[in-house]
Amino acid sequence: MGAVVLMRHVYGDKRVKRTMSRASLIATLVIIGALVGGAIFLSGWNIPPPSAEVEITLPDDRFPK
Repeated sequence: MGAVVLMRHVYGDKRVKRTMSRASLIATLVIIGALVGGAIFLSGWNIPPPSAEVEITLPDDRFPK
């Protein structure tokens, strides 16, 4: 918080608000870009299904007669 107070003192309040809003906009755009990029990556990723066979022997007493 001290850095913002110092920036307001040195540069003026309007310039600090403009810089902070520009930084917030850039951060928001980066986050949205990462989410969209991740969604595109996951939607295009061809994940191979498991290829190992599973064989389980079930006892007969588990099923009703």
